Amino acid sequence: MKTNNSYLPLFFLCWAFLYSPFAVLPAFPQAKKGDVVNLTSSGIHVGQTVPDLEVLNLHNYTDGAGKQVSAMQLSSLKGKLVILDFWATWCAPCVAMMPVMDSLQRRFAGKVQFISVTRESDQVVTPFFDRLKRKGKGAIPYVTSDIILSKTFPHRLLPHYVWIGSNGKVVAITSHEEVNAGRIEQVIKGEEDGKIIQKTDLAITYDKKKPLFFEGNGGNGKGLIFHSMLSSRQDGLSMGFWINPALRKASVTNLGIVEMYEAAYSEKMLFAKHRMIFNMKDPSTIMFVKGKTDPKTWRAKNIYCYELIVPEGKEQSLYTHMRKDLKHFFPAVQVDTLTMETMCTVLVSTGDNTMLQSKGGISNVDINGLGASFRNMWITALTGRLDVLFMQENPYPIVNGTGISYAVDLQLECNLNSVPEVNAALEKYNLKLVNKPFKTVMLIFKDADKLANNSK
Repeated sequence: MKTNNSYLPLFFLCWAFLYSPFAVLPAFPQAKKGDVVNLTSSGIHVGQTVPDLEVLNLHNYTDGAGKQVSAMQLSSLKGKLVILDFWATWCAPCVAMMPVMDSLQRRFAGKVQFISVTRESDQVVTPFFDRLKRKGKGAIPYVTSDIILSKTFPHRLLPHYVWIGSNGKVVAITSHEEVNAGRIEQVIKGEEDGKIIQKTDLAITYDKKKPLFFEGNGGNGKGLIFHSMLSSRQDGLSMGFWINPALRKASVTNLGIVEMYEAAYSEKMLFAKHRMIFNMKDPSTIMFVKGKTDPKTWRAKNIYCYELIVPEGKEQSLYTHMRKDLKHFFPAVQVDTLTMETMCTVLVSTGDNTMLQSKGGISNVDINGLGASFRNMWITALTGRLDVLFMQENPYPIVNGTGISYAVDLQLECNLNSVPEVNAALEKYNLKLVNKPFKTVMLIFKDADKLANNSK
């Protein structure tokens, strides 16, 4: 029981290490933008012979003649198992391993040589080892202000151990979990046989001051689960919005707040400008008002790009989440839909419409420069297209008030942008567009403070 308890502090320190940013060294320059680099294999790695490096800034080491030295050739340790311990004073698991390594050094004296290596200075590290010595635990040689060894064995995560066999070749590169008496005995006897779990440090260029994934910063975005982004206008991008629940994605490029909300509510229907009501003190805060502001200045401040990607399985929440985002981005305006009676341009029946009843066949809409034909379609196929495509400049919404409840065949040869011309073409079908009050869905824009006052 006592033996098991001795591992508990190390376990919790390791857990803190895994979730702590302080146990991660900066990425090495070998990592190019967007590319993941295996740092471990970019240096001297398993199976390769270690060059005869000069170990500098060495402390607490006595050479074969019994002399305290501050430098040595790594080759002077040939015949022993050398374990380089890359560590830092701020790395909790590294510190927790010090007494463990001290015990192993004493147990395998003459066969194993631990050397602790850090980039930190002598002024920072020596007081730490002095405290260990006072506790009778300071037997391990250590290197301070290291450059050479860290470049030879590149890594990011600490602690980091490089095992160099008695023949001068790298036997293993591991984390602290593999540093124990059993593993050391296996290596000394040559019985390791691939049982040691090797450590691999991956690195990628990442600048915390720049957006993640932009221009390869931190990767290419592969595996992205959720993403919400708002930016100012971007030259070169077209104006529009694309929403595809199947792809879990909504994109808006170079549009204003009004058009962004139009996109966010397009799940229900498409809202042309004549389907919008601005119950606001100053609508120019969210839409361009001709003559009130300079167009170029207004666009620079009020045109945006937006993108949303939702997790798999959340496709149905795409529009809802988009509306929540817009409410968060633009809190001064409150937007919602409302079915209300308002002035509309209503398609009405003026007589017998039985000649419209479809003869069947494949449902189809064909629109060209001469007009449009509708085959086996509901009458709303006509009013819907007039509303959002051809008669956007009409002052009122285009709605269906015919009461026709069957599919129709309809041929119109006219300018679909003109109410008089469309009415002339509709006359033979006993249909007509008239302006009158009618209930329909509108998109309402309100000042947020006004909405709040109304709710009191």
